[in-house]
Amino acid sequence: MVNRYKIVFIKDLSELLESEREILSVMADSIMGTNNNTVFLVAANDGQLLETWKMIKQSYNVMDTKKTIEDLLVEGNREEEGYYLKMYNLSKTNSAYLLPKIIKV
Repeated sequence: MVNRYKIVFIKDLSELLESEREILSVMADSIMGTNNNTVFLVAANDGQLLETWKMIKQSYNVMDTKKTIEDLLVEGNREEEGYYLKMYNLSKTNSAYLLPKIIKV
């Protein structure tokens, strides 16, 4: 816990057990602004990221988050107005430089 935020690190979505994937529902709530006390840092390749979102229970927040992530990936954007989400393509940047900036956000 940092300040009042709980931080969840996910380094490999393929390692999540089926029961653990539901943490992504909490992530979707956080992205949509309905749960602002949990921050997520997820490292995943594009395909793995999109496929994992298809495997969890499809609530409104999950479906909207999945679509937003797809749109950001296709358009090459980092953020979408109205969503608490920043995406960084680690294959297109120096991750040693980027990690401290992400943690600061």
